[in-house]
Amino acid sequence: MKAVNRIAAAAAVILAIIFASLGSYKEVSDYDIVSGIAIDFDNENWLVCCEICVPSADNDFGSGSIYVNGKGDTIDNAFEDAQKRSSNILYTDCNQLYIIGENAKGKQQLRDYFMQDNINLRAVTVYAVGMAEDTLSKNRDDENSRARSLTMAKKLSRYCSDNHLPSPRVTEYLKGSTAITVSPDETPFMEG
Repeated sequence: MKAVNRIAAAAAVILAIIFASLGSYKEVSDYDIVSGIAIDFDNENWLVCCEICVPSADNDFGSGSIYVNGKGDTIDNAFEDAQKRSSNILYTDCNQLYIIGENAKGKQQLRDYFMQDNINLRAVTVYAVGMAEDTLSKNRDDENSRARSLTMAKKLSRYCSDNHLPSPRVTEYLKGSTAITVSPDETPFMEG
């Protein structure tokens, strides 16, 4: 009788694992991995621009970038709009850079967005002069470029380290201490 109970328990566990994993399986090719996000606010709408790193062996750099934009009355709606425009599922959990446009700076909805569970709190967060999208996707060369956001994040972290400033992360932004701005030519500087 004990052997039958053990076999039934093992079968129940195996079936539970099988049924739990059905329907939730996705392949890596079903996702667009977002490496950088620009967030702007204009005319009562939130605007997002997601840089998607596209692995490629066709160029010298090993990857290129494509950009997907979205617009909505909330940040979440802007991301939903961007999702509709993307050919795959936008995966933002590994995002390495947030660029915040001048008009989005300090808005409560932006702070609320950063408090969500799926936000990478270690992502570099800086302000842009003007529109964040212009800074992220300016002079893009989709054929022969690395993900600009990864290069910018590294440059900004190095700038803070060299100048003995706190790391420009989401956590610092939430504390209100991030005051690093990046110019349109990607030069970081301290505000006033």
